[in-house]
Amino acid sequence: MTPSLGGVRAVVIVVGDLGRSPRTLYHALALAENGATVDLIGCLESPLHPAAQQADRLTVRPLPSLGSGRGRWPALRSARALVRLLILSISLSWKLLFVVKRPHLILVQNPPGIPTLPVAWLAARLRAATLVVDWHNLGWTILALKLGPRHPLVSVLRAVEVGFGRRADRHFCVSKAMRRELEECWEIADVRVFYDRPARFFSPAHRKERPPERLVACMSVPAEVRGTVADAFGDRAEALVVSSTSWGVDEDFGLLLDAAERYDEIFEHHPPRDLPRLRVLVSGKGPRKQHYEERIGKLDLRRVEIRTVWLPAADYPYLLAHADIGVCVHRSSSGLDLPMKLADMLGSGLPVCALDYAPCLSEVLAAGENGFVFRDAEGLADLLADLLEGFPRPTARLSRVRRRLLEDEHPNWSDEWKASCLPWLAPT
Repeated sequence: MTPSLGGVRAVVIVVGDLGRSPRTLYHALALAENGATVDLIGCLESPLHPAAQQADRLTVRPLPSLGSGRGRWPALRSARALVRLLILSISLSWKLLFVVKRPHLILVQNPPGIPTLPVAWLAARLRAATLVVDWHNLGWTILALKLGPRHPLVSVLRAVEVGFGRRADRHFCVSKAMRRELEECWEIADVRVFYDRPARFFSPAHRKERPPERLVACMSVPAEVRGTVADAFGDRAEALVVSSTSWGVDEDFGLLLDAAERYDEIFEHHPPRDLPRLRVLVSGKGPRKQHYEERIGKLDLRRVEIRTVWLPAADYPYLLAHADIGVCVHRSSSGLDLPMKLADMLGSGLPVCALDYAPCLSEVLAAGENGFVFRDAEGLADLLADLLEGFPRPTARLSRVRRRLLEDEHPNWSDEWKASCLPWLAPT
């Protein structure tokens, strides 16, 4: 008998942009689809997927969007960050204690751990709710990339994550490697691994449902964005390479730019090789986007064109289905997390070239079977050249992986969540 969440009230929280927090959004949708009444709390800085806007039993409770706290002077940045943290703490506390009806379940995304973990733990104890932490990564390792591992704030954040993480009632995480870390080093018991899975709207079928010209016409974006995507589909003798990024410190986007320069050199210095020109389309929003756009503008590339674009959640799956290769330059701060973009690309039938940043990558990506791995910029450039030689004619390695992706059944988020998470969260 399938468990039911009928009568259960759940709160799902991310102190971040809901439009760029798909795993948290999918948790909220799955809870609502299985009978729970859900309050989804987070910032509305990007458009939500229509599925969230149309879902029954799901109410979005926005947090104030206050920017990142960046500024020119260190003291000013620190002051802004402190004010932002205070405002978010007050807003989140108010919503959890006085706005939403008493929940049975509070599910929070980590990172960020501050203010999420302390506030959610206090609300759960005051309102007799079960606190569930979904560990995407370890926040203190991300902060260490920005401030250095010995910075006092890194130690504070680690203490908060360890202390309040141990006090939660249940735990999900994204990899077996992370589960081992949480159980063996943090002494957190009974952590469940729930891998990222593509939502139903990531599908290879989109390649047939919407040919490129119809895709561009239907896109819900400004004209200049449609133009950028139309250009990418303009000459199919050119290979379309797609990457998505949050432009954060745990993604080595500079590696992709170095690989583009290396590919340009291969093209120029090896004329006997039948290599296509590349159009690289990068989708995403984030703090370092302007920095890299300035660097892209200074590149002298003849055979590679790189364009940045922000596609809403409703359009992004169609782009993946039509691309020739996906590139993932995620370099984990902890070596324990897995990027969701991999699940999206594989679910769309798109062969992926992924940076081999840690052993945990092998939990979801088998080199040569459902994707490819590389170690550095030179390796990525050489890999692209090997995979695309002879394009647009079918190439053996690329065709074999794409065929396997189309033939294999990839579990989607809803079905996997219902089988793995629902029995554990349903009331007994």
